[in-house]
Amino acid sequence: MSSQSTSAIIWLRMIKIAQKITRAAEEPLREANITAPQMQILARLYRENGQIQQTLAENLHVTKGNISQLIEKLEMNGLVDRRKEGRKTRVFLTEAGLKVIEQLLPSHDAFIEKNFSSLTEEEKTQLLFLLSKLDKGIN
Repeated sequence: MSSQSTSAIIWLRMIKIAQKITRAAEEPLREANITAPQMQILARLYRENGQIQQTLAENLHVTKGNISQLIEKLEMNGLVDRRKEGRKTRVFLTEAGLKVIEQLLPSHDAFIEKNFSSLTEEEKTQLLFLLSKLDKGIN
């Protein structure tokens, strides 16, 4: 019986950490009836409102169909509006969407900081560099 390679151990550890963070981050979102992908859309629109729907899909690494469904649900809940501009569709936060994201972001940002508090700033920078390098190496 062979032991696992270091790469396999890292892979499994990354999956475990991602699952733990996702589960913990989704708890306050559930209370607001928002999914993690919907939160990502609202946060991106909060930073830059009126983004092109296709650009959102590319930045979130989801398909056109998936982004369409996510935005449709947000639109049905009154949190975003879609506006056609020629062949492009832009997505905008509504007043209700702005209120929701402004309520969620502070606690979400605090959650992220808390979960990375065991690392020094230097370690965070190093981790970011290594993750970026790994991301570029994955086809």
